[in-house]
Amino acid sequence: MVNEVNKIIKNTLICRGALTLPNVGTLRIVRKSAQVVGKGVSAPEYILTFSSSEDAQSLIDAIASVATISFADAEDIYLRWLDKVRYDGRVVIEGIGSICDKSFKAEDDIISKLNPNRGSVITPTKRRRFSIGCLAIIVIKL
Repeated sequence: MVNEVNKIIKNTLICRGALTLPNVGTLRIVRKSAQVVGKGVSAPEYILTFSSSEDAQSLIDAIASVATISFADAEDIYLRWLDKVRYDGRVVIEGIGSICDKSFKAEDDIISKLNPNRGSVITPTKRRRFSIGCLAIIVIKL
């Protein structure tokens, strides 16, 4: 059951960009713009953030829609899942990361899946332009 709920979390994050874990907080994928690095530009990145506000689709709703079950049954699954992934005040979601006291640490696996070009730097080069000049020869007949 834990693995199935973790898959629902991962798929919902990738498809919708955000997911609320009731009474825990909201996980959100945020785009970080490209940065100038030396004489090059780093690729844009997607990062996974956590906030204590609850302003996205609930994991309970996601479970209910994926499993086609009632909200009450989905809530029961969520509470049992939460009991199994909570250790000493930490919520550890395998494949996603861990939440501890309103701070979040994403796993490298999901970050690498979100950013296949992570760490690459693009160095712009100047293109040489060739101008083709026209030479007009005027012949004057006398």
